[in-house]
Amino acid sequence: MVDVPIWLIKAGLIYKYNEFEIVPMIRYLTDRYGDAENKEKTGDYLVTDLNLSYTNRKLSFTDALKISLQFYNLLNREYVSVINSSDDTRAGSTGYYVGAPFTIVLSLSMEF
Repeated sequence: MVDVPIWLIKAGLIYKYNEFEIVPMIRYLTDRYGDAENKEKTGDYLVTDLNLSYTNRKLSFTDALKISLQFYNLLNREYVSVINSSDDTRAGSTGYYVGAPFTIVLSLSMEF
């Protein structure tokens, strides 16, 4: 099958201390192929991520306010994230899309 790894592993640990939470994670995909005949091979990749958050439950206007800082692809690894291919093997019908580089996301959420 096209764009299907034999192994896809996503693992992490959650460490909580009072209002703080630290979550290191890894994402690993084995080799994949861009065609039905398994001739266009893409390499495996390992990406590391880190999520940090703080939750404040002592505010009057909300039950909880959570601030999160997420770091994706910490090591800025270059990889193919999506392979877009049709079922036949016509030349030029496969598209390879690069995975996101090192990215930082800040988010705020509230519980009511």
